[in-house]
Amino acid sequence: MVTIIIPTCNRHSCLQDLIYLIDKQSIKPSKVIIVDSSDKILSPSTFNAGEMEIDYLHTPNKSAAGQRNLGLEKVSNECKYVAFLDDDTRPNSNYLESLIFGLEKFNAIGISGLAINPSKAERRYRPNGVVGNIHRFFLLDSEKDGVILKSAIATPIRVYGDGIKQSQWLIGCSVWKYEQISKLRFENDFKGQSLGEDVIFSYRASLQGNLIVDSGVYLDHFEAKVNRPKELEFWKMWVINRYRLAKVMYPNNSVYLSFHWANLGQLLFLMYKLFSRSSQSKFSIYGIIAGYKQIYIRRN
Repeated sequence: MVTIIIPTCNRHSCLQDLIYLIDKQSIKPSKVIIVDSSDKILSPSTFNAGEMEIDYLHTPNKSAAGQRNLGLEKVSNECKYVAFLDDDTRPNSNYLESLIFGLEKFNAIGISGLAINPSKAERRYRPNGVVGNIHRFFLLDSEKDGVILKSAIATPIRVYGDGIKQSQWLIGCSVWKYEQISKLRFENDFKGQSLGEDVIFSYRASLQGNLIVDSGVYLDHFEAKVNRPKELEFWKMWVINRYRLAKVMYPNNSVYLSFHWANLGQLLFLMYKLFSRSSQSKFSIYGIIAGYKQIYIRRN
C-alpha cells in the first residue's frame, strides 16, 4: 500500500501533468494526498486520476514542509510506503517500483533516486582543482557524496548510474517505510520552498535506520519558476535553515564554528563573483547578511 504526498502552490498545470504520470506507474499508489496552498481552490474532480483515490486538502500554509506534515497526518496506519513528490517533477513509469524494490532489497527505511533538471546542460558535479580545494577548505563540499558536513552542508550523490549508494540524507522526492517514519515531521515553520527541510527530516530518520540512493533511478525536476524564491530570499534561507540543522545535529554546541566558517567561505565566493562581474548580484550577499540578522534576533 503506497501513499504519495504532493505539496503544491499555484502550479495547477504542473500538478495535473504529474497526476497523469502517477496513474501510469507500474505500481499504482492506493492514495494520492494533494496539499494545496494555491490562491484558487480546486475541485477534486479536476484531476483525471483513473482508479487512484485523491485526497485534496487546501491550506493557507504556504510552506512545502508544513504541507507535507499535513499530508502525513492523513496517511492511514495501514500504509506501508509513503512517497513525497514535488509538483514540478516527472517520474517515469517504473519510478515507484524501482525505489520500493531497492528499499526492501537493501533493508533501508528511506530511498531516493537522483533529481535532474533536463533543461540544464550540465548535471551536478564535484568541484575539482583549486576551486574544489577551496570549497573543501571552507567545508562547503567534500570528496565524499551523500554526507552532511559539520558546517551543515549536505553533499548530494553526483555519480550517475553507479547503483546503490549509502547516504546520510535524501532529497524531498523520496520513498519511506511508513512505520519507521510515522512519528517524524518536517520543520513546520519553514516558509515557501522550505530549503533544506529534506536534510533535517532525513538526518532524524537516519538515526532510526539506513538511507540509500539509487543512482540509476532518475527523476525529471523542471524547477518551475512559479513560487521559487528570489536570490535574496534563497540565501537568507540558506543561512537560517542550515543553522537549524546545526542545532539539530549538535544541540549542546553553542558555537558552531564550522557553520560560521562555511558561511564566510560562501560569502567570499559570492563577493568574488560580484566583483568579477559574473552573473552574481549583490542580493545574494544581502541575503546572507539578512540570514545572520534573523539568527541574531532569534537568539536574543
